[in-house]
Amino acid sequence: MAGGYGKRPLWQWILIYLVIGGIIYAAVYYFWLAPKGGSLPGY
Repeated sequence: MAGGYGKRPLWQWILIYLVIGGIIYAAVYYFWLAPKGGSLPGY
């Protein structure tokens, strides 16, 4: 798999995106949903 992503292989970019996405998701969940009671509707 030779992609035009600079010097990193494709799987490293996928891993980076997953880590960054997980951090953003956790931050949104913590700051947006947690102060409203801590439980999501429907659960």
